[in-house]
Amino acid sequence: MSSSAPQHVRPIQPPQTLTFGLEIEMIVPGATASLRISGRDAAFQDPHANDGRWYARGPHLTQNQDDCEETVETCLSAAGLANVQREYQHNPPQVSDEARVSQIYHPNIAMKYHHWRVMSDGSCQCEMWFAEDDVLGRYTWSSVEIASSVFRSSARSDTWISVSPAQKAQLSQICRSLTSHMRIRVAQSCGLHCHIGLGGDTIPPDTVRRFVTTMWLIEDAILMLCAPWRVHSDFALPITLFSRLAREEDRWKFIQTLSNMNADIRMLLGDGVRNRLSTLEQERVKLIWSLPLEDLREAIGTNDGTVRGTVSIQGCCGPVSNPFMCPVQNTIEIRYASSTLVADELTAWTNIFLRLFQLCNFYTDTEAVRLAAVLDHVVDALDPTKGIHAGHELLRQLDLGDDVPVWTAAQRRWALETDHDHVRRSPFVDRQ
Repeated sequence: MSSSAPQHVRPIQPPQTLTFGLEIEMIVPGATASLRISGRDAAFQDPHANDGRWYARGPHLTQNQDDCEETVETCLSAAGLANVQREYQHNPPQVSDEARVSQIYHPNIAMKYHHWRVMSDGSCQCEMWFAEDDVLGRYTWSSVEIASSVFRSSARSDTWISVSPAQKAQLSQICRSLTSHMRIRVAQSCGLHCHIGLGGDTIPPDTVRRFVTTMWLIEDAILMLCAPWRVHSDFALPITLFSRLAREEDRWKFIQTLSNMNADIRMLLGDGVRNRLSTLEQERVKLIWSLPLEDLREAIGTNDGTVRGTVSIQGCCGPVSNPFMCPVQNTIEIRYASSTLVADELTAWTNIFLRLFQLCNFYTDTEAVRLAAVLDHVVDALDPTKGIHAGHELLRQLDLGDDVPVWTAAQRRWALETDHDHVRRSPFVDRQ
């Protein structure tokens, strides 16, 4: 028998997976208690009586809001979701079996995020001209946000990570349930937000820096895939236009931390991208890699902090096991997209950012070459003299070229959304 001391055996860790969640915003119509016509109160008359879908009929807006949230919850349950919560609480009063199983896989994520949640969202507003419209002005509007439970991606592999067929089927069922039962409008203020992380674990600083650098360089290509009103949205401002890092007067506050372009940046950008960037743009990339992460979080935010940018680094006070630790970065939130209840669009948006995050996080030699190629081709396509749709080029570089028809169809729909006569006749999302 050996007398040597027992050796410590390192426990086998499960393969690291990406986790993601979606926030889908919408507004739901309700009947006004009365309408002032020719100086007299008139009973509500449904402007779209041929549309047999549900709308709120409460005596006042507060009741309508509650009824809308309850009806959305009912639709989610009808779509087969067993873990829907109305309360936005850290520890929900009722915990489903599905949520318990989900937290077993990712114990660092608080229990509330393992549930689908339905809540109000004050940032969602009806278009300003609705109030003056003699048809649409008859409605009151309640804002509702649906926050998904935690989705798990496939484990890291040599293939691209995507929304799984089962996850897409679930999103499709949710969209069908909501749009077949309720009148829902996706107003221009309504956004689709995607949160990506590593199961509640801290995202490595270099992953954050690669991702922010990538979004900074290709943001214009992403905006080409967006609804036109998202380019200058008051609810999610593009970081290359409105962040503190983009503002000349704020840039000087960060310049003292500037370091030289190191080997990591040179590998990420490659000679082609570096040669296309102006001196000022190269300086901003170097700042992304020089600033402490807390300062970088601030730098890509807006100047007054009241409106979040298109990309934000989300943190908490520490993991669930010790919430009093120093702040950590555990998700990145992407806020470019207009909200949608078209499952193909939900999936297509999510796949873009899953794959970009995959390249930035699993940074082996293969991923490094892939990411450098994505940046090289997309930045080149942004040159207006090339005549290339940079958004479609981004899709092709991520092997998502089959999704181009999804964006073409979305652009046609968004064009109708800017036509007031069309919106007046058909303000609600079509049945899916």
